[in-house]
Amino acid sequence: MVAESREQEEEAFVESRKSNFGAQFDDFQGKFFLATHMLLYSAETWNMTLVNRKKLEAAHRRWLRKILRISWVDRVTNEEVRWRTGQESLETIIRRRRLRWFGHIHRMSSSRLAHQALDCTPPIFRKKPGQPRKSWKLTIKEDLTLLGLTWDEAKEEVEDREEWRCHVARCATRACGWTKV
Repeated sequence: MVAESREQEEEAFVESRKSNFGAQFDDFQGKFFLATHMLLYSAETWNMTLVNRKKLEAAHRRWLRKILRISWVDRVTNEEVRWRTGQESLETIIRRRRLRWFGHIHRMSSSRLAHQALDCTPPIFRKKPGQPRKSWKLTIKEDLTLLGLTWDEAKEEVEDREEWRCHVARCATRACGWTKV
């Protein structure tokens, strides 16, 4: 009886979302949409380390497998799961969000605090224990190297929104090992 009420609650939730999102929110798509967006809430502001990336990828794959009802006994590869769901890797999604956020911040007025923080270079000091070794700016610079851009070149490219969108799309495809757009 408890299981039935839980299933009914889930169905009611999905139905309420269908009315809000229209045809975009069918049963599986809705679950993938929710899983990805819950996992990546404000991911564009994270400084991504290798350990964090691996943990996020593992959690994402685990959620996708649960949604598809794939057990570890089934021996389905991660690429097969990604192909079945039609989703990109989490790293690609985060990289695209981060570069879009970089463009948004840079196009802000120079009087805004976020824009000032983007160009701020703190004095050289020794990192205290417990502080991250990698800053958000360094993470963005790594993303820009995939595009073949330096920091200054990227700041010029960001001004043209259409051109920047093409750069962001190209970065996402390069990360997957695909050819240029």
